[in-house]
Amino acid sequence: GTCAERISYGPGRLIMPLPDDVPWPVVRDRLRHVFGLTSFLLCQQSERSLDVLARDIIATLGEQPVSTFAVRTKRADKTYPVGSPEISRVIGRAVQDHTRARVDLEHPELEIHIEMLDRDAFFSLEKVSATVRALVSTARRSMVATRRNVAASWVVIVSTSRKGRSTNL
Repeated sequence: GTCAERISYGPGRLIMPLPDDVPWPVVRDRLRHVFGLTSFLLCQQSERSLDVLARDIIATLGEQPVSTFAVRTKRADKTYPVGSPEISRVIGRAVQDHTRARVDLEHPELEIHIEMLDRDAFFSLEKVSATVRALVSTARRSMVATRRNVAASWVVIVSTSRKGRSTNL
């Protein structure tokens, strides 16, 4: 059965809220073995304001020691006035000021992934590659799963290798 409470659709993504009692390791293990998935992210929901987004990312990082990092941004909402490279630069500068870590775009110790959607921004410190993939990868579709509670909102963004494929988690 599915662990989703309700699935909604965003541009190129499915948004799936997760119940608070579903542990991330269980979801991660199930998604790793779904045919057609290429990768997925557990994300936190934030606002589209770059100041708020940077603050939320830094709060999530806390005092975690980081020597090198990279920021990867996908902007599904092309009407957002700031481009993906500039979002990555602004957030990267804030992270660098907080951690004193060096930027390494090729082999970072930590990758911060940002998804800018129509109404919200999401960020992740963990991208997981799926172990079972489709043989043909022509179109991609993403699935986003969110966990909403008092402390935070969590999101799983899943990239699939086939468009329009449904999955029972």
